[in-house]
Amino acid sequence: MSKKKFILQGALFGAVVSFLIASIFTMVVRMVVGGYLFGTVLNSGERWLYFAVIIPFSMAFAWLGGYFFDKKQVRTKTLWKISFMTTLFILLYCGTIGVIFWESIIQGKFETINVSDTLGWGMFYAFVLTPFFTPITLLLINVFTELILKLESYTD
Repeated sequence: MSKKKFILQGALFGAVVSFLIASIFTMVVRMVVGGYLFGTVLNSGERWLYFAVIIPFSMAFAWLGGYFFDKKQVRTKTLWKISFMTTLFILLYCGTIGVIFWESIIQGKFETINVSDTLGWGMFYAFVLTPFFTPITLLLINVFTELILKLESYTD
């Protein structure tokens, strides 16, 4: 299998997983808090904000597909480092660029977005939440590597 196929499989895996995570999160928020989150109703625009994870997940797993192309085994320490960096990238993107992008779509204009506070708080949340989400990312990376290895063995 070619490296391009690994990269495409990674992007597809990232898109599917992020869509599922965003969908599940949106359903849980609706069920648990009855559609109220931080004192505001979870309207359709805010629901779509959670789908900002699709872009960084796809980018990160496309890169991971390229990285794992010629590697059959990776040390556990290296996997934890990759998981940490992947988590940090996804959270930084979602909390900063993703929020700004989706808020500009929801509001229909860019001028009303407080960019400096969004960037500051997005970075703060990313650094605070990275240690909590790194094990989940490691699990997803392990699922992904097992999946592409199985797909590779079927195509050989």
